[in-house]
Amino acid sequence: MVDNIINDSILIGKDREQVINLLGYDDLKNDDSTPTYFSYIVDIEKNIGPLGFGGKWLFDLNIAFDSITNKVVYVNCRD
Repeated sequence: MVDNIINDSILIGKDREQVINLLGYDDLKNDDSTPTYFSYIVDIEKNIGPLGFGGKWLFDLNIAFDSITNKVVYVNCRD
Protein backbone atom coordinates (compact mmCIF):
# COMPACT_ATOMS: atom_id res chain seq x y z
CA MET A 1 0.00 0.00 0.00
CA VAL A 2 2.81 2.44 0.85
CA ASP A 3 4.48 1.75 -2.52
CA ASN A 4 1.20 2.48 -4.31
CA ILE A 5 0.70 5.74 -2.40
CA ILE A 6 4.17 6.92 -3.42
CA ASN A 7 4.57 5.47 -6.93
CA ASP A 8 1.05 6.32 -8.12
CA SER A 9 1.15 9.85 -6.60
CA ILE A 10 -2.19 9.16 -4.93
CA LEU A 11 -1.81 11.98 -2.39
CA ILE A 12 -0.18 14.63 -4.58
CA GLY A 13 -2.46 17.66 -4.88
CA LYS A 14 -4.78 16.61 -2.04
CA ASP A 15 -5.44 18.93 0.90
CA ARG A 16 -5.11 18.05 4.60
CA GLU A 17 -8.75 17.07 5.03
CA GLN A 18 -8.57 14.68 2.07
CA VAL A 19 -5.39 13.07 3.47
CA ILE A 20 -7.02 12.67 6.89
CA ASN A 21 -10.11 11.12 5.27
CA LEU A 22 -7.91 8.57 3.48
CA LEU A 23 -5.31 7.79 6.17
CA GLY A 24 -6.67 9.14 9.46
CA TYR A 25 -4.83 11.57 11.71
CA ASP A 26 -1.04 11.45 11.56
CA ASP A 27 1.15 10.05 14.34
CA LEU A 28 2.79 13.42 15.14
CA LYS A 29 -0.41 14.77 16.70
CA ASN A 30 0.44 18.30 15.55
CA ASP A 31 -0.96 21.09 17.69
CA ASP A 32 -0.41 23.50 14.80
CA SER A 33 -3.66 24.06 12.90
CA THR A 34 -1.76 24.13 9.59
CA PRO A 35 1.25 21.79 9.84
CA THR A 36 3.56 21.65 6.84
CA TYR A 37 3.86 17.87 7.05
CA PHE A 38 2.23 14.73 8.38
CA SER A 39 4.07 11.58 9.41
CA TYR A 40 2.58 8.10 9.77
CA ILE A 41 4.34 5.08 11.27
CA VAL A 42 4.00 2.18 8.81
CA ASP A 43 4.98 -1.49 8.71
CA ILE A 44 6.31 -2.41 5.27
CA GLU A 45 6.92 -6.06 6.21
CA LYS A 46 10.64 -5.74 7.04
CA ASN A 47 12.19 -7.33 10.10
CA ILE A 48 15.39 -6.53 12.00
CA GLY A 49 18.05 -8.77 13.49
CA PRO A 50 19.51 -12.10 12.34
CA LEU A 51 17.10 -13.80 9.94
CA GLY A 52 14.47 -11.24 10.87
CA PHE A 53 13.95 -12.53 14.42
CA GLY A 54 14.59 -9.13 16.01
CA GLY A 55 11.10 -7.77 15.44
CA LYS A 56 9.39 -5.35 13.07
CA TRP A 57 11.35 -2.57 11.39
CA LEU A 58 8.94 0.37 11.29
CA PHE A 59 9.18 3.20 8.77
CA ASP A 60 7.74 6.72 8.54
CA LEU A 61 5.46 7.73 5.68
CA ASN A 62 6.12 11.48 5.40
CA ILE A 63 3.74 13.81 3.60
CA ALA A 64 4.75 17.43 2.92
CA PHE A 65 2.28 20.22 2.20
CA ASP A 66 2.89 23.44 0.28
CA SER A 67 2.72 26.30 2.78
CA ILE A 68 0.68 28.50 0.44
CA THR A 69 -1.76 26.14 -1.29
CA ASN A 70 -1.91 23.63 1.62
CA LYS A 71 -1.81 20.76 -0.91
CA VAL A 72 0.46 17.71 -0.81
CA VAL A 73 3.64 18.29 -2.81
CA TYR A 74 5.87 15.43 -1.65
CA VAL A 75 5.51 11.93 -0.18
CA ASN A 76 8.31 9.59 0.93
CA CYS A 77 8.96 6.62 3.19
CA ARG A 78 12.06 6.44 5.41
CA ASP A 79 13.31 4.44 8.34
